[in-house]
Amino acid sequence: MIRPADDSIPHDQKDIKEAENLMDIIENVIRPLYYNDQKKWLSIVKQAAKDVAPAFDSGRMADEYYKVMYNA
Repeated sequence: MIRPADDSIPHDQKDIKEAENLMDIIENVIRPLYYNDQKKWLSIVKQAAKDVAPAFDSGRMADEYYKVMYNA
């Protein structure tokens, strides 16, 4: 999980800090996992796809389209 930056800092500084946190995870967790344990990396990728799939189903998209287009 990406560590969120402190809400008390300015928005642009918060974005920078969170980007640094993301890059740290990619460099020190994800990339080594990809090269050193591809089975575990693939398992994580598959689980991530399962976790986000409900947010991208056509029923949800059609409902959102209707609400946006017709202000319902």
